[in-house]
Amino acid sequence: MTFKKLADIEITENIVSETNLKDFKLPNNLKKRLSDALTDKNIVIGKYTSYSYHQSSSNFALIPNQYFLYASIVYPLALELIKYFNKFDEVRTFSTQLLGSSQKISSEISSDASLKDFFDSQNDIELFSKFMSSEDSSHRLNAKNIIDSNGNPRTSKDCFRSVILKKINLPDATSGILGDLVYYLSKSPDVYRDLYNYYQSTSVVNTSLIEEKKLRDFAKKVFEYFYFDNWKSLIDNSKTKKSSINSVSYVLHSIDSLIGVIGSFSSSQNKASLSTSNTQRFFDSPISQDDNNYYYFSTQWNGKGNYNLTYSGLKTFIENEFPEFEIDEIDNVYYLKKKPQKFKSILFSSHCTDSGLIYSKSILDRFVSSLLTKPFVLLTGLSGSGKTKLAQAFAQWISHDDSQYCIVPVGADWTNREPLLGYVNALDRDVYVVPENGALKLMIEAYNNQDKPYFLILDEMNLSHVERYFADFLSVMESNDLFKLHDKSSDLKPGVPAEIGWSKNLFIIGTVNVDETTYMFSPKVLDRANVIEFKVDETEIEEFLNSPNEVDMSMLKNQGASMGIGFVDLAENKEFDNTSSEKLKSALVELFKELKKVGAEFGYRTGMEINRLFLQLSEINAKLSDEEKIDIAMMQKLLPKLHGSRRKLCSVLESLAKLCVSSEISDNVKEDFLNNEGPNFSGSSKVIYPLSLEKITRMYKGAVDNGFTSYAEA
Repeated sequence: MTFKKLADIEITENIVSETNLKDFKLPNNLKKRLSDALTDKNIVIGKYTSYSYHQSSSNFALIPNQYFLYASIVYPLALELIKYFNKFDEVRTFSTQLLGSSQKISSEISSDASLKDFFDSQNDIELFSKFMSSEDSSHRLNAKNIIDSNGNPRTSKDCFRSVILKKINLPDATSGILGDLVYYLSKSPDVYRDLYNYYQSTSVVNTSLIEEKKLRDFAKKVFEYFYFDNWKSLIDNSKTKKSSINSVSYVLHSIDSLIGVIGSFSSSQNKASLSTSNTQRFFDSPISQDDNNYYYFSTQWNGKGNYNLTYSGLKTFIENEFPEFEIDEIDNVYYLKKKPQKFKSILFSSHCTDSGLIYSKSILDRFVSSLLTKPFVLLTGLSGSGKTKLAQAFAQWISHDDSQYCIVPVGADWTNREPLLGYVNALDRDVYVVPENGALKLMIEAYNNQDKPYFLILDEMNLSHVERYFADFLSVMESNDLFKLHDKSSDLKPGVPAEIGWSKNLFIIGTVNVDETTYMFSPKVLDRANVIEFKVDETEIEEFLNSPNEVDMSMLKNQGASMGIGFVDLAENKEFDNTSSEKLKSALVELFKELKKVGAEFGYRTGMEINRLFLQLSEINAKLSDEEKIDIAMMQKLLPKLHGSRRKLCSVLESLAKLCVSSEISDNVKEDFLNNEGPNFSGSSKVIYPLSLEKITRMYKGAVDNGFTSYAEA
């Protein structure tokens, strides 16, 4: 066992603060592991809540999930601290010899052979003696004495708790329970490591994990960050060379291109013995030790030039060994950061299921791919089928906090842009009236923070004429121009600029219901959006009614936040292969011919966006066939613009239906599908585009029954 100085382990003071009270949702698999580790300690993990509880003989106390967050933050300290208390438990019977100053305790241990046998080295004896000292508590972070004045030892859990609570500012009656929680987790290092890894994966990715001005200090902290509990594997895999300093022999360890990064000595060293020519060659506190050696980290780092230990060498080694991290140097300051996680939609699907939201993988793939294709998506279909809930769920899932999204109910009286963009106060031209619904505030936030995604959700978007209140958005969407808010040269109160752009990290999602109170969308709107229809079939409603549980949206909150930057990067990616699929090109030409017959043909913009959707679908789900992607593109980008009378559309719908099946059955499409009460759209290999064929069939029947049809259905 090798001890470290607790004061050298950097933990942010006053962890609990107004800015660090964010939610910390534990996934079910981690809850299960924590439950297995902690149940016998009377800590019960809440399966469906954000709370657990601690049961005592007479009462119980609720434990918010933030306690697990705080436990994760102090993880490096807790793992080192438990080493001291494990050692104390081994030597507890010698308590009377472990009382007094560190010098007295060290002398007692060294002079008693049976007590000394518990320690691996003199350095461990010295550090443990300082930890136990009743005259100087600084080595245990000024926490209470471990042995009272009468020589009676306190419990390890009680003393461990007092050290931890010196680092966590928790002015609460349940603070002791937090200390207990960290103690129990430290006794279960495997599950504690899982919790810490999960905390790291959900932490803000653009926050520096380590920041230092001196490369030598930065390098040491970086290595300690990655190897603090596993120096042995690093040292065992190093190349060695014998050397000496001040006539003392030692072994120089090199790791890849980092020559002489660690020196191992057979005895404890100090600053003087590690220095030559007034230059300290190694840090004087060992990074590790074993039965035979003390290991010291080199101070001989140079930022640039042809040296053994350089910034570029450090960067190359760490980024190769730990590809999810990156090292950077900005204005002579060195940073270790986590790289933005690659966006993975499969995790969103999994978290939706955990929360009780049931969506098909197809709908989720289409929704995410549509957002990535163009930041304007319309969700239409049956009322109560989950349109708004999906938009809300994704926004909450991928956002770090609530400031990244807002839901705005569209009013029936919206006749201009003011409900979304506000206006200049007519009585005081230096004041701008900002909409209370938060839309403009969100847009400004998005414009000022373009590495994070922001979501404006317009609920029941067609309750008013979209072309009236949304005209500026439709124009800026294509022109990349700016929204003109006022004509002043400086910001108006409360901080509203004269103009603002539609930043690429701002995604607008509109939900659409169709009834006698709503308005239809014009081709101008439909041409600029991906339209996704929501339906509920018999199987889905039956599965829901078998277990109609309430949805717990809190299970989704911030779970995908570490992938936010990756999502924005994917949305901004323009470096796709410019060559379209031959199947896609052929299909689009045939569809163009048929749609042209009713004036619903598409232009270059739609062709480009279909191609981009096709490629984004490939990014999100590589298993989709070309036919499946063409089917989705037809359903979302081409069919929504079809509306009109029976005479106008029936022949075109029949022609489109023929394109959805193989040539073997195309002549019978009217009998087999359009006039069939219960056709099988996806069960036959001869149906090429089942999604579109099913929609065309419904539109055809609507035209026959009602004399008129459109994509949107009541």
